[in-house]
Amino acid sequence: MKVLQQEFTKQGWLHRQLKREGEIALYHRELEGKRDHYEVIKVQKAKSSHTFPNGTQVEQGDESYPTDRTWGANGFTLMSLESALAKFKELTQ
Repeated sequence: MKVLQQEFTKQGWLHRQLKREGEIALYHRELEGKRDHYEVIKVQKAKSSHTFPNGTQVEQGDESYPTDRTWGANGFTLMSLESALAKFKELTQ
């Protein structure tokens, strides 16, 4: 099973995990020339093993970031650390 990385880059954005409790994680995102912000996510787990058309293989239970399609239900963008911590607390209670 692949666990969601604590630090990774996607589309130029550096993601750094600041906190995680169970399936809820808080990430700080930064990109030079852009405003830093935070994302609180519900860690996603693959329900079955499969191979994407690009050849990427996913095993049952592999963790991932929520998709754009599920943003707002499984992922939330917040502009301050204070509001991100409040959302994190809301989701972990």
